[in-house]
Amino acid sequence: MPDGLIRDPRSIEMVESLDYDFSKFEGNWRLQLKVAIRTMLLDHAVQDFLSRHPAGHVVNIGAGLDTRFARLDNQLVRWFDLDVPETIALRRRFFQDSDRNRMIECSVFDDRWFEAIDYRGGPLLLIAEGVLPYFPEEQVKQLMEKLARTFPGAEMLLQTTTRLIVARNHRDANDKFKSAKLYWGVESGKELTAWKGIELLHDWVKGSFCRARWRGWWWWVSFPPFARYWHNRIVHIRFART
Repeated sequence: MPDGLIRDPRSIEMVESLDYDFSKFEGNWRLQLKVAIRTMLLDHAVQDFLSRHPAGHVVNIGAGLDTRFARLDNQLVRWFDLDVPETIALRRRFFQDSDRNRMIECSVFDDRWFEAIDYRGGPLLLIAEGVLPYFPEEQVKQLMEKLARTFPGAEMLLQTTTRLIVARNHRDANDKFKSAKLYWGVESGKELTAWKGIELLHDWVKGSFCRARWRGWWWWVSFPPFARYWHNRIVHIRFART
């Protein structure tokens, strides 16, 4: 769109070259808006981190075909795109490793990537966009507590969904937008602080942004009970230093 929330020419190139039917998304403007707002919020949060730590480390968990490094590179950051081998194989069709941007073929639940990022302390930001809700809560909890022990003082940005959305995902088995199952949901980023070593910094509800673009839905998406139970969030946390 001429007034798009983000500019992402690399994604346009990939859509035009991939053998995939994207037409099923064309009529769902609310889904498109939610993804664009999510991208915008995460971009702003990453830019804030890089303004505070220009030469920091960033690990993009479940990177897929994400283009965030290409959009936000400040010429100093060391950036790692992490995903399972079959996804990284597809990613290599469009991206190449460089001195400051490497792809790692590994599951986030496999500790081997801890060494692969060659982290020796200092500022670190982890990003988990559209990843963790697809795993059971206990598995997510174990991962988060392990990250807290391994990277004390690091920050993390993660997308969360709600328990009602998880329940609806399992109920609407034939929904063409929901081929993957959701398993973990929270109603607030504060819930994560019950896990050892996690401090909440920010908690953004996507429906609270871009009022004009929601059209007549704004009154509904901004209604507190709706926002609490039916909106994905971007949660910004920090792992305790001790």
